[in-house]
Amino acid sequence: MNKIFKLLILILVFEMFLGYAFYLKRSASLSGHYVSATIKLINGVSKLFEKSNKNYKKKILVNKNYPVNPQEAASAITHEEMLIKENKKKCQIYSSQNQHFKVSGITSFKKPIDVQSNLDFLNSFDENKHYLILIVGNSETFGASTKELNNKLHILLQKKLRDKLKSKKIFIVNIAYPGSLISDHLRDLLSFSEIYKPDLAVFYTGGNELYLTNIYKDIVKKYAVNKKNFNTYIFKSNTLLFPNNMQSCLDEDRYLTKNNFDVDNSILDIEKHIKFHFENIKKVLEKKSIEFLFYIQPLDPKATITYLTEVNYPKIRNLTIEDKKFINLNFNDISSELDYSDTFHTLDTKKVSEKLSEDIVSKYKKNILEIIKE
Repeated sequence: MNKIFKLLILILVFEMFLGYAFYLKRSASLSGHYVSATIKLINGVSKLFEKSNKNYKKKILVNKNYPVNPQEAASAITHEEMLIKENKKKCQIYSSQNQHFKVSGITSFKKPIDVQSNLDFLNSFDENKHYLILIVGNSETFGASTKELNNKLHILLQKKLRDKLKSKKIFIVNIAYPGSLISDHLRDLLSFSEIYKPDLAVFYTGGNELYLTNIYKDIVKKYAVNKKNFNTYIFKSNTLLFPNNMQSCLDEDRYLTKNNFDVDNSILDIEKHIKFHFENIKKVLEKKSIEFLFYIQPLDPKATITYLTEVNYPKIRNLTIEDKKFINLNFNDISSELDYSDTFHTLDTKKVSEKLSEDIVSKYKKNILEIIKE
């Protein structure tokens, strides 16, 4: 113990001596605070070590990549510069591959939408020179059953259109997400168009409407739905209306609630539901000068019908609207050609993208070429 005590005293005297020396020497540059000489000594040694280590790495790079001579050694790149070059190479390799990102302001029900596109779009898109197509839809459109990123619908469609029109000035962005309904799509599109206004919107949807009644039944257990704008209203418990809340006091002609859910109305009738939203989409997008195509996605003709789909399945497959922008793919041969993983998810995005690209070129080739000027 006596030896340890003496050692501590010795270290303290050494510390005071060095500290005093440093303080006198640098009193003009310091703020008056005592700085530990031991700590300064440790920092000094560590900096020397770091400098030596950097020089060593630089020598390794020189020995590995260049003949060792004074002139070339002086121009040898540092380790950090090498990393920057490598990152730039990676950016070039992955610039055209599908990426997921979110943008503030592009939301659905107050949540950022999962946007799918690539780095080329983010870095080079110019609305005055390029043609932008926006795809809106559900999990099938999102590509939930597509394992390979570059086989997603929007990626294949962009490639096919660029090949057909021999231009790289066509960009496609996908804002579809699992679980979305036709009643969500216009709101999502308008949210996106605040940041990037599309020249053409492609709606590829209809699968989740098979379960429309059950989806809304789950929603109105806690919330109310405005029948006119399809916004969801959320109410907190109100002690003045105990044990119920404001939901129970809403006008049943304006809102769908758990109280009036079993009453026949247009929000639950699949034909009225789709026709209403199609007409609303058409009216709004015409005002905004945005062209669009509306596809009812193909349903498996051999699907097993359950009690959840027995009413809506035949109605969706046979639905018609007298408008050239409305295409029910269940009337097309593609419906029976696809390889389905369930009632409406497929593994054949190549066939679907080919069909969509043919339609787009036949209907909008002139418009596209006018914008891209090729």
